Amino acid sequence: MNSEGFLRLFSCYNLGIIRLDSILQQDIYKTEERNVKGHCTCNIISYKSQNLQIEKQGKKGKAKVNDSNNNNNDNGEENSTKPVYRRKTSKAEKNILEHLLFFSSFPDDDSNLINNILENLNNEGTEWDLPRVKKYWSNYHYR
Repeated sequence: MNSEGFLRLFSCYNLGIIRLDSILQQDIYKTEERNVKGHCTCNIISYKSQNLQIEKQGKKGKAKVNDSNNNNNDNGEENSTKPVYRRKTSKAEKNILEHLLFFSSFPDDDSNLINNILENLNNEGTEWDLPRVKKYWSNYHYR
């Protein structure tokens, strides 16, 4: 809450009385021409906790971007963010991994089969580790 919020909160009652009086004159006594604009106006802005969290996250993200822009501007460099690319499995890697796909459950971590597959994959020149092999198996094994 800030000072503007307090002013709106305290002036809400007086504005509500004025608004209800005008509705009374228009709809009940019919002494004024009917004007429906402003019947539902409210001077208080209500927030849901979810919206506040989203705003906080947005502000934090903007602050980080601004800080990185300031640092880059001081150095005279442009802001360079590298896009994230998905790793694509080559045909040679698929040929090495296809023996693993016939198992109904993933073989033990210390089995010779896994060690041989990891060794062959690393000989191909790509970075394969056990979690990546497990992920490949879980995505492509025959059920």
